[in-house]
Amino acid sequence: MQMFIHRVPPHAVGAVLTVAAVCVWAPVVPSQTSFLRAAIRDHRQSTPMAWDPVGQQVLAYGGTASGQPSNETWSWRPLEGWQRLRGGLYPYRQPPSIDSAPLVTVPGRGVVVLALGPDGTWEWDGQGWTQRLLDGGPFPATAAAAFDAVRDEVVVVALGATWTYDGTAWSQRQPATAVPGSGDVELVFDAVRGEVVAWFGYAQQTWIWDGVDWRNAAPTHHPPAGESRRALVFDSSRGVALARVGRQTWQWDGSDWQRVAGGLAIAETVRGHSLCYHPPTGSTLLFGGQTAAGRASSASLAWDGATWQPAAPGPRGVAPGSRFRAALAYDSARERVVLVGGQAAGEVLGDCHAYAGDRWLPVPSLPAGQERRSHAMAYDRVRDQLVLFGGLRLDSSPLVPTLIFDGTQWHARPGLAAPPSRERAAMAYDPVADRVLLFGGQGASGPLNDTWSWDGSTWTQIPTGTDTPPPDGFPSMAWDGRRGHLALLSNGLLHRFTGSGWVVRPMANTALGALAYDEARGKLVVIQPDGRPAQESEGPVRQWTVVAGDRSECSPDAVAYDARRGVVVQFGGYPTNPVLDASDATWELTPQRPARVEVVGSACAGTQGEPRITVEPASGAWVGRSFALQVEPLPTALRGILVLVGASSTQWPGGPLPFDLGPIGMTGCTLYGSADAVVTGSAGNGVGRAVFTVPFADIIGDQPVFQVLVWDAGANPFGAVTTAALRLTIGSL
Repeated sequence: MQMFIHRVPPHAVGAVLTVAAVCVWAPVVPSQTSFLRAAIRDHRQSTPMAWDPVGQQVLAYGGTASGQPSNETWSWRPLEGWQRLRGGLYPYRQPPSIDSAPLVTVPGRGVVVLALGPDGTWEWDGQGWTQRLLDGGPFPATAAAAFDAVRDEVVVVALGATWTYDGTAWSQRQPATAVPGSGDVELVFDAVRGEVVAWFGYAQQTWIWDGVDWRNAAPTHHPPAGESRRALVFDSSRGVALARVGRQTWQWDGSDWQRVAGGLAIAETVRGHSLCYHPPTGSTLLFGGQTAAGRASSASLAWDGATWQPAAPGPRGVAPGSRFRAALAYDSARERVVLVGGQAAGEVLGDCHAYAGDRWLPVPSLPAGQERRSHAMAYDRVRDQLVLFGGLRLDSSPLVPTLIFDGTQWHARPGLAAPPSRERAAMAYDPVADRVLLFGGQGASGPLNDTWSWDGSTWTQIPTGTDTPPPDGFPSMAWDGRRGHLALLSNGLLHRFTGSGWVVRPMANTALGALAYDEARGKLVVIQPDGRPAQESEGPVRQWTVVAGDRSECSPDAVAYDARRGVVVQFGGYPTNPVLDASDATWELTPQRPARVEVVGSACAGTQGEPRITVEPASGAWVGRSFALQVEPLPTALRGILVLVGASSTQWPGGPLPFDLGPIGMTGCTLYGSADAVVTGSAGNGVGRAVFTVPFADIIGDQPVFQVLVWDAGANPFGAVTTAALRLTIGSL
C-alpha cells in the first residue's frame, strides 16, 4: 500500500500534515503557528533572542531593520536557518515594535518572556504571543534580564534598580548593595554556580546576584569597554558564560574573565549583535549587529567552544588538519563519514576522524608505520567494517596493502594473496554480491585496469573482458542504488559492473573526477577536478557550501555520500596553486532544503524484543519522492501494523507529549507523536512496512512524527507495543 502526504487547506483543519489512503482518520487539532518562508534573514541589530523550549528553536523578536524598530518574530533551527513566524490564531496578537528589550526563557513554564516595561509583559508559548500584564514595570528598553532557575523568577536590572517577576507580578527589590546605574548591562544565569551574573561593559565591572543582594566579583581581567548589547549568554555544555565584544570572545568561569581565540571574525561588527545558546547542537548562535560604518548586519555564526563558524545551514565543529589524497567512506551503521590519512606539509598522516554532520569526532589512528596517502577505502555494510587498500608512504614506497577497521581498532592483514600494490585505486561495496570491488589505480609500472573482489577474508581477481576499461590511474567508483550495480568512472566514460565484468553504459559521462551516488535523488554525482558538481544527465546542479575550515581552492580527491542527511561530503583536497598547502575545509553538496531524520524516545519490549523502526532512504522524506518505514522484529504471524502520524511531538488532544501509555495496560510504552492520523501497513515474516509519498512542495520544512503500534498479545495486558518515534523534516531536492 502507498500513502500520500499532503497539506489540508488551512480553513479546513489548519496547517497540519495529513495522510490520504485507505486508512482511519483521527480528529486533527489546528496548528497555531503558520510559517512565512524566507530565503535569508534581513539585516538588523539589537534583536533580543532566547531559547524556545516548546518549539525547540531559537526565538528572536523585533530589532532595528532598515533604521526602523520591528515587530517580527523569527525562529532559527540549524538545518532550516531563519524563518519568520506568525503566532496564534487570526487575528494575530503580537507585541509592539521594539529595537531592544529583555527576552528571557522560563523553562519550567515552557514560555519565553518579553519584558517591555510600560508596554506590558508578553509570553511566547511555542505557538504564539499572549499579553500577560498591561503594565510590565517602569524599567526602560535598556534593561537586561535573566531567569534565575534557583529562585524560579525573572531578574531585571535597569539603571541601578533590580526587579523580579514570578509569572504573576513584578516586584521591585531593595538590595543592601546597589549595582551601577549604567544602562550598559547584560545579565545571565550561571547554572553551574546558581547565581545571576551582571556584566557592565563601559564600567568594566562584574556583579553577582544571590537572590537577596549584589556583590562585586572584582575579577582580575575584564572584557574591553564598548557597546555590547545582547552579547552575553550561558553555555551549559561547557559551564561558562560567553560574551562577544566587537571581534573578541570572552568567557566567565565564575571568578574571572578570560579571552578565548579562534574561528571566524564577524567582518566589522562591533555592537548591537545578539547571542543565544542552542541546546540541541551545544553551540552559541550569534546574529546581526552594527558595523563601524553604521550598517546593520545579517551575519549568523555559531560558537562550538573553540571557533566561530557560519551558522547556516548548521553549526560545525573543528575539522581535522589540512590534507589531500586522504580517503573518505560513509559508515552507515554509525551514520558518519570517516576520514583516514592523507598528505600535508611534507608528511603522510595516519590520523582518522569521523564527520557526524555537525562536528568532527576522533577515530583510532592507523597502526604505527602505516601512515599513508592515495589509498582506497570502502565500508562493508554486512560485516560492519572499513576496508582500506594500498597507498604510499611519503617516499612513494608501498605499504601493507590491506587494513580492516572494526569500529574499535585497525587490523593489518599482511601475507594475504592480494592485488599488486598501488595508489589512487577505485573502491566500493557491492551489496548485491556482498563484496568490496577494487579497480585500477597507479601501479609501480604505470596505470592499471585489473579488477579484484574482497569477501571479508580473501582477495580474488575477476578476469578481464573485452569491455574492460583501459588502464586508468585516477578512476572513481560508487554503488548506483537505483539501477542496482556498481558504476565506474574511468577515462572519462561511465561503466557498469555486470557481476563478472565491465561494460560501457549507453549514456556516457565525459566528466572526470570523483564519483558519488546521491541516494535521495537516485543520481550519480561527479565532482569535477575544479570542484564543480555535475549530476548525471542533468548538467550543473547545486553548489558547494563550506561548513568548516578555510576556503582555499583545492581539487577534490575524495568524497562520500552521507545517506542519513542526504548530502555529499568532501574534505581537504589537492591545492590548485602549488605554492599553497592542502586544504582543511569541509564542504557539503546539499539539497535546497535538506531532509532530516531524528529518533524521538524509545520502544517498549514485546515478545520478540523491542521493535525497531527505520526509514528508507536513510536521509528521510523528500518532496516528489517516496519513503518507506520498516519495523522489525515482529511476531511472525502478524499481517499488519498501524502507523501513527502526527504534526506535533509536544502536544496532542490528550495533553502534553510524551504520554505514558502504562495506565491503559501498555506497560513501559510511551506515545511520542500527536497521532492525528492512523495508517495501516503490511507485515509478514517478522517485518512490517508502510510506504508514503510526498508530492507537494508546500510542506517543505514541516516535521511530521511517525510511530508504529504493533499488536502483540503476550506483551502486556493491552496486547500491543510501540516503537520509538521518527520525526522527519520534509526536504526539497
